Amino acid sequence: MSKQLFLFGSLAAAALLATAGALYVSNGQDAVDVRFNQGHSASTLSLPTKPRPELSITRFPQADGSAVDEVVMRDGTTKQIIYDKSLTLRHVSAFYKAPKDQPRGPLMYTKDHDAMGHLIAERHLRADGSLEMDGHTNPDTTYVRHFYFAAADLPGKEDKKVVASEQLFDKWWHPTSATDFRPDSTRKMLHTWGDGLDEAFTNFADDGEKILSQVQTGRGKYYTAVYYPDGVNIEVEALNTYEGTTFQWYRLDHSLKLKLTLNPAHQDHLILTDDKGKPVLEQVWVQDLSLPKVDGQPQKRLLHINRINDQGNVDRRYDFDSSTGQLSTVTDYLGSEVYGARAEYKIVDGSAASTVETYDDSGKSDGGKPVTDAAHKQFVLDKRATTYPQYKLPQLKDGLNLYGQSYMMYGPH
Repeated sequence: MSKQLFLFGSLAAAALLATAGALYVSNGQDAVDVRFNQGHSASTLSLPTKPRPELSITRFPQADGSAVDEVVMRDGTTKQIIYDKSLTLRHVSAFYKAPKDQPRGPLMYTKDHDAMGHLIAERHLRADGSLEMDGHTNPDTTYVRHFYFAAADLPGKEDKKVVASEQLFDKWWHPTSATDFRPDSTRKMLHTWGDGLDEAFTNFADDGEKILSQVQTGRGKYYTAVYYPDGVNIEVEALNTYEGTTFQWYRLDHSLKLKLTLNPAHQDHLILTDDKGKPVLEQVWVQDLSLPKVDGQPQKRLLHINRINDQGNVDRRYDFDSSTGQLSTVTDYLGSEVYGARAEYKIVDGSAASTVETYDDSGKSDGGKPVTDAAHKQFVLDKRATTYPQYKLPQLKDGLNLYGQSYMMYGPH
């Protein structure tokens, strides 16, 4: 069949279907615009490109200048679209695929628009006629949507309307929050959006009040916290940025139990505390690629330990030999500056000091002296100080680089 003959047949069909209307029919060809019967209300035949979801659109102009579109979609569903006399969209009704020998199926959704064409209300139904979602504009111009559980999700409550999720949008249609609910109406999760790419997720216990965990993302950071069963106090938290990752474990009274920082140099900095949460030692470990891996992970070698005084300052440092792993140097800081007044002890056999080199406030050395028997010191560390602590990391987003190198921007959890 020639294209001219196809157009002739289509025009005849348009005249029968929608006199004084506009008909759009898709046959997968490029769009054409054919006008006929000039001097009267024009009918238009357009052939939209194949990717469009509409199969045909028939427009019925009204006497006051408004119009109604009858739309047939490629999936068999249909729509009725109503425009005002300014041809601004005011109402849409969509229908499921029609049963055999019927013009249209049951109502799928309706949408109402104001005089500016902005959405102000909507209502979505499932194929069985039950309410799936509705939405409306609030007096403050924000928009709220409610999604509802299906009857199958509400055993014994099939006749009730229970909210499954509530979504809020600002007047610019940016999402501000989304709350997921359980069938008993307790909160399950709260998802909020802040400025830019900032997002936060809060997961709730069965009562909908106690917090189980939180996640915050955006601006090159990823933060997560896991809570104790009381839903108030944090048990462990983690912050991942371009500079690495810091984990902190807390006791129930929120005193610090352990702190771990992984930096881009692939060093593990661990803060050990006393039973009241006061930091007492900082261990610095590094991955030792010269040793065989254990369970597929590199072994770690202790570089040095910092002793922390009651004021939170480092007053002594223990350095370990990279080849033997034994204690090699102990430095006592005598002033407020790390590279100022200090005494450095050379250690023999991992514990006994052989020589000491003292520096004044300006960093000038005395050249070093043997340690006399009277001044001899023992630098013996307990097992806890030289042992890598055992811990369980909280669940983080897959693909995060814990050491902070080549950190990639990620969206929500």
